[in-house]
Amino acid sequence: DPRHYMTPGIFGMLLTPPMLVFAWWTETWWLALLLMIFPTMFDNLSYGGVAAATQRLLSPNVRASASALMAMVGILVGAGMGVSAFGVLSDVIREALPASAPPHQSVRYALMGAAVSFLLPAFFYWRASKHVQREIQKFESV
Repeated sequence: DPRHYMTPGIFGMLLTPPMLVFAWWTETWWLALLLMIFPTMFDNLSYGGVAAATQRLLSPNVRASASALMAMVGILVGAGMGVSAFGVLSDVIREALPASAPPHQSVRYALMGAAVSFLLPAFFYWRASKHVQREIQKFESV
């Protein structure tokens, strides 16, 4: 059922923020590393449904280009703009912290705050799940 293409992504994006906050909150490096395994798995739950919906919604002659474009945009946004945005956010938080606070705390707080950003794709996956079946039927009837 195409309505459920987005379901793993929804659950993954909803489960990721609390796990990330737990991982970044702990002072024990091995526990943080262990806790990071789960958000990484949850974060990746969305790829299958998005790829399936993309392949069903596009004609065969543009599917490869669409997959390449999705990968390129994801990498540029995540690895390009994401790292810079977290750096700027960390610098802003560092300025707001008391001088006695260790400097690495600003990075921790920036990452904890950024964990909330996973709720945005969860919302959009939920919205897409309401429309993807109708869109696929519309495409296949043409």
